[in-house]
Amino acid sequence: MKPDIEIDELGGNCPVQGTGQIDGYGFYFRARGSYWHVEIYCGPEGTWEYGEDYGTDFEAGWMKPEEAAAFILKAAEVFHERAKGTDIAGGLGETPAS
Repeated sequence: MKPDIEIDELGGNCPVQGTGQIDGYGFYFRARGSYWHVEIYCGPEGTWEYGEDYGTDFEAGWMKPEEAAAFILKAAEVFHERAKGTDIAGGLGETPAS
């Protein structure tokens, strides 16, 4: 099962920012300096975060929206895989852990 991603807004420079939903959960994307990350708001279960280093100095803040969208997809895939069997899995079509 692939993650369901809806990007509502994505753009800007220093930082590049985006919002939307991943598997029905709100997300926030931010790229600035030499790092990008995605926060997914999982309700009472808390916030899940994933990010990676990107380039040097201030390169992340100048990435193109298409590249940012690819990183959102990457984070969504990691989230989707790691959420299986957890308390948030009910929102992903999986059985929550007992």
